[in-house]
Amino acid sequence: MNRNRIRSRARLVTAYICLLMLGVILAGCGAEGGEGRSAAGENEKTHLTPGRIYSTVDRAPAEEASAEEVEALVADSQAFALDLLTRLSADGRNLVFSPWGLLTALGMTHDGARGSTQQEIATALHLSLPSERLPMAVNARDLALAESASPELHSATAFWAQDGTPFHEDYLDLLARYYGSGVTVADFNGDREGASRMVAEWLAREIGREFSAEWAPPVSDAYPLLCVLTSAVRLDALWAHQFDPAMTQPRPFTLDDGTEISVDTMSITTDFLVSEGQDYQAVELPYAGNTLAFLAVLPTGSVAATPPTGGSLTAFEESLTPEKLAAIVDGLAGDGLTTVTMPRFNFQRNLDLEPSLTAMGMTTAFSDGDFSGMTPTTGWFIDGVAQQAYIEVTEQGTKAGAATEVTIAGGIGGSIELNRPFLFFIRHVASGVLLFVGEVRDPRDPGQQ
Repeated sequence: MNRNRIRSRARLVTAYICLLMLGVILAGCGAEGGEGRSAAGENEKTHLTPGRIYSTVDRAPAEEASAEEVEALVADSQAFALDLLTRLSADGRNLVFSPWGLLTALGMTHDGARGSTQQEIATALHLSLPSERLPMAVNARDLALAESASPELHSATAFWAQDGTPFHEDYLDLLARYYGSGVTVADFNGDREGASRMVAEWLAREIGREFSAEWAPPVSDAYPLLCVLTSAVRLDALWAHQFDPAMTQPRPFTLDDGTEISVDTMSITTDFLVSEGQDYQAVELPYAGNTLAFLAVLPTGSVAATPPTGGSLTAFEESLTPEKLAAIVDGLAGDGLTTVTMPRFNFQRNLDLEPSLTAMGMTTAFSDGDFSGMTPTTGWFIDGVAQQAYIEVTEQGTKAGAATEVTIAGGIGGSIELNRPFLFFIRHVASGVLLFVGEVRDPRDPGQQ
């Protein structure tokens, strides 16, 4: 096996990874039809408390979904992640996003959509399950993730709605049964600032982060604003093999254009699982407990005299399929001691996902959506989908998070050296769920603040 070195300098690596999904914001002024439940009344299944509407049905057990359905969902989510990766990486910058968090938030949206709107959301998410089976599979995978990774991994969802917005009781049952959520009433149109702060403070609590005006994810300025669907995921884990800060030192890192820079680089030598193919080398850095892991993939091959646009990383990503990713993971094996070097990095991305999702087939939802499975009101549409994500890898740990907003309006052995652009996947080892996906092109670049 041809050896490169991935040196990583991290000791007591407290992986503190948070995913924030700032949800689906619905706005519109369409007509109402049929019966729905709002803050005006309740029945035996739908309970009203000041500021809340929720179904009293219990959370469904994971067994409502078959093992085959859960496996299909994981495979679909990987295909979605890799498709979105190639689209988001086109600008050649550092990247981090959470495909699982995005799928969860858009899953709640999908479950309330009907007709071509629902089918297009399913197409964009690469879903193969029948639409009525998606919430069961998402629930099963979410419960399994929480149980297997607890207390390192925490997730939660919430639905926020403009006071007086009607919802079908069946949809409220679905939120409670498969997402463990109800509807929290807010005055987005009369007090946008106050309602937005309430959403942001909930997200901050769920990811264990202190609320601040500078950090708070923005809520859409669409008017009228009807709903915000939110999802939060937090990971707080230690590396299984801790890094020694004394080993960190400046080392060269070659950018996409061939420029060589010097960056602080971490290093560790231990018996990692490594994998090698014709055009890549990979190493997996497990977190304590071995339930979650950081998989780094380094494209290999000769360096062209004139590097292609986006460098070898872009070329590799264009060839990366779910089958190839599975081959990388399946090829992981121990081969004695491996020295891994990896630069420290810290960056943030603010991603507008509407163009990518539209190109992936989700068009009607952004213009003339059908959300009649959610509400008797017509004229709703998704105003935008955005994700604010960050990641920081240091000797002390990994910190990462993503805040996603869906706005609905109306109207190897040896050594591996990560010294050039590389991919990373933070994944649930047993199931293959990709919690975070990203790429490091320039460790110095802080990204968007």
